Amino acid sequence: IIGTLPAGPYGILVDGTAIFDLAPEFQHSFNVSGGGPSCDDLDLVNVQWAMFSDTAIIVYVTNTSIGFDYPGFILFDANGDTLAHETTDLFAIGADSWHTLRINPETDIPSGAFTGRLELWTGFYDVLACTWERSFDLCPSSECVAIYPYLNNFGSSLVEGSFSWSVNDNAGSVASGTFELTGEIQAAFGYACLPPGNYELVVTALQEPGGGQLVMGVEGEVWSDLVQQPLFQGIPTSPLPFDLLEQCASGTNSIAEGKMPDALVVTSIDGTILLRDVTGAQLGTVFLCDALGKELVRTKSGSDLVQFEVDATGLYVLRTSSAVKKVLVDRY
Repeated sequence: IIGTLPAGPYGILVDGTAIFDLAPEFQHSFNVSGGGPSCDDLDLVNVQWAMFSDTAIIVYVTNTSIGFDYPGFILFDANGDTLAHETTDLFAIGADSWHTLRINPETDIPSGAFTGRLELWTGFYDVLACTWERSFDLCPSSECVAIYPYLNNFGSSLVEGSFSWSVNDNAGSVASGTFELTGEIQAAFGYACLPPGNYELVVTALQEPGGGQLVMGVEGEVWSDLVQQPLFQGIPTSPLPFDLLEQCASGTNSIAEGKMPDALVVTSIDGTILLRDVTGAQLGTVFLCDALGKELVRTKSGSDLVQFEVDATGLYVLRTSSAVKKVLVDRY
């Protein structure tokens, strides 16, 4: 504990032998304002389900000052019943701060948006510092959320080589790429934007076994429980299963999986994707996306037929106003 600091900007330097400081740059600085911490200094950015857990809620706040010693958040419903609470394990709230609230056993979390109250207590729940009464929706507003598959070497020896990765659902691959580890870079990340649901991560070495101590896993933009496991070289490693915002998978934030309406027919021939409404109805706006959810082409059709040309073999996603369909394209 360094005690009270005069008002002003400060920086944090982590130094020493064999110390790896993996925190992003913005977490290495903070400001101290005069007069003590105020609720006006806090911005409640987000309250949502943990990315990979259905037993936790994440509260994300930013703080333009420093303070709120030994904080703890509690989330209540409209009746004042406790939905989730934080176990105090932070000295104070910094510039960017993620707080994990564990859901009380046998608690029934309201579905969709609900009116509730979030309280911030300090001093190990000795003082009520701030209160927010508003509507909360624990699911993200976007159709897909960003995840970052990763491969990291925690061993004492270097690992160099390539490792293919794939994120799969029950219908097949929805995202894929390659991790590259070099003598200078011993951690690699991928990217995918996926709707809530159930997935697995598969990582395969593309060269002979090496040394090191490899760990494969998945991270999200919102802090959550760790989802990782060792990657064994030279012997098969089981896929790493994970549930992405499982509580949101059947709600309005999910993208409908399964087949399209019977009226919509998709065909793929040598790089050409055809979408037709057999009833003759206008298709309207149709999106063609890659396997990561990135939009490639958008077209507005006044007829019952849309045609797309693609250059590479792979998985693509067609999206209309009423349906989503995965299309595997083989170029001969």
